[in-house]
Amino acid sequence: MTIPTHPQRRPTPGPQSRPPRVVLPREVHFARSSRRARGWLRALALAALVGSSISSGLAQSAFSYQGRLTLEGEVVSGGYDFLFRLFAQPEPGEPLGEIERLNVAVREGLFDTDLDFGPVAFDGSPRYMEVGVRPHVAPAAGLAGAGPTAGRNRGKVGLAGPPPGYVSLGPLIPLLGSPSSAYAALAATASTASSVTAGSINPVSLAGVSAAQSGVVSVSQGRFVVGPAASTSWELGGNSGTTGSDFLGTRDNQPLTVRVNQERAIWIQPTGVSPNLVGGFGGNTISNAPVGVTISGGGGTGGGEHLATASYTTIGGGFGNAVTNQYAAIVGGANNRAGGYAAFVGGGGGRDPQSGQVVANTANGAWSVVAGGRENVAGGTASAIGGGDYNQAGQDAATIAGGQYNSASQLGATVGGGGSNGAQALYATVSGGLENEARDPFSTVAGGSGNLALAPGATVGGGEINRAAGAYSTVGGGLEGLTTQYGQWAYASGSFGMPGSAQAALYVLRNTTSTNNPSAELFLDGAAMRPNVPAGRSMTFDVLIVARSDVSPSGQPSQSAGYLLRAVVKNDGNGAVFVGGQLPSVTVLAEDDPTWDVLPAVQGDSLVFRVNGPIGAGVTPPTIRWVARVEAVEVGW
Repeated sequence: MTIPTHPQRRPTPGPQSRPPRVVLPREVHFARSSRRARGWLRALALAALVGSSISSGLAQSAFSYQGRLTLEGEVVSGGYDFLFRLFAQPEPGEPLGEIERLNVAVREGLFDTDLDFGPVAFDGSPRYMEVGVRPHVAPAAGLAGAGPTAGRNRGKVGLAGPPPGYVSLGPLIPLLGSPSSAYAALAATASTASSVTAGSINPVSLAGVSAAQSGVVSVSQGRFVVGPAASTSWELGGNSGTTGSDFLGTRDNQPLTVRVNQERAIWIQPTGVSPNLVGGFGGNTISNAPVGVTISGGGGTGGGEHLATASYTTIGGGFGNAVTNQYAAIVGGANNRAGGYAAFVGGGGGRDPQSGQVVANTANGAWSVVAGGRENVAGGTASAIGGGDYNQAGQDAATIAGGQYNSASQLGATVGGGGSNGAQALYATVSGGLENEARDPFSTVAGGSGNLALAPGATVGGGEINRAAGAYSTVGGGLEGLTTQYGQWAYASGSFGMPGSAQAALYVLRNTTSTNNPSAELFLDGAAMRPNVPAGRSMTFDVLIVARSDVSPSGQPSQSAGYLLRAVVKNDGNGAVFVGGQLPSVTVLAEDDPTWDVLPAVQGDSLVFRVNGPIGAGVTPPTIRWVARVEAVEVGW
């Protein structure tokens, strides 16, 4: 049988209740004469002593005694008389008090009774109690205690002169706990106590401590002591007059644990550099010997433990988060991972409420950021995801502001939001919308649905099912517009079954001439790219051409000219031709120099616009800049 060192305190009884009970196991025997006895009578004292916080309805010195009575190894039942005597020493002497309880009911060997020796019997010094027992009715053979054996037994434990027939139940029982604690509640001052039941000292009990004896109650080598000065200890009500040298903590290289309800709430681990601070769930873990780790709180069972494996990392709270690279941080959320150097996850994550699957956010790239949402992955260096779900920023400096199922998969690519959009090339951008893609470097889709930017620098402003397939071309919006040529602009509001089969288009061409190079061809890129007429398409176009020379060093003023051309061209698969065999008509809108000229033509699938700008002999040759705008209406099969 395990015997506790100190009795446990029960709740303070109310005015109508009995004194509380505390189990204090102790087994005692007494022998009867073998010549007259039928066996052994044994009593097991199960309880004694409780409560210093006694309610006004009970004396503060009252306590309850419980026991188990057996005869020859068998439990007994019936009425028994008990005699309780209190002594100041462990050996018998002059009793401090005596209580007789008659006809105490014993059921299946168990009994209990209330005792009160009075408050003066307990002055804080050790006390010991003797217990005697006899049947309440006429004594049975061997139990009357009238024989010499019974008398000798009583004498050994100090039962000289009690009522006849009582048999002592072994050595005196030390009283530890409530009666002495009750004295402390009544005493004007108290210096030490060998044991105090939890809660038995209250602020009222200490109210009378004098200034010379003031201090705090503390535990020293298993004893409660009143310290010499409150200023050297931290008080529950707070301290005043503290200095920079005061601290709350430890002086050795051991962790410090703060518990609530016997559960670890804060754990501080010294590292020699920067301590690790772990709060929240007791299963939150630090591994790989890092320093400067902070886990502020959160965590739980069922896979909810936080984990920090690198130095100077931080978890603010949440459930089941992990930081595994130096300087990484997770503010909260659930099941999130910050695996990149100085990576950051703001929150979100957790489990899908329908499928139950983990939908954690992950920042694996160095300096990467996931602000929130769920199932977002920032895998590139300095990549970022603002929120949403199922987004992936997979390359360096890639950014997704939000939305869902978006991908920024190349350096500097950006998706602003929307759904299922992809910025799949160097510094490509999809601002939003649904199922849009920017597939070439520096290409852009501003929004809409099902739009593609398929060439470097190409742009789709919005709309639906538009294609910008020419370098630096633009489809401003609309439906099923198509650009295939350098710098082309197109707009459509529908099609004959394929993008670009019914649309307006715009092209801009340019080049220069001079005295040394008086003739030139105008190109879309200013160097080599001609506007084409795709096979299966017809175009009616207006061409406005403007020219201007620079002011010459000799002071000759600048000269200008303007021209208008109109024509219809088609391509049946054998190259571009002017419809009806008619060359475009050229209208001179104005000329400063009548020697300037424009010559339209077709060559292969292309339109050709040649310009002439000769300069008079002996004149310092200025440069002439030529710009053409080709505005077309296109139809195709």
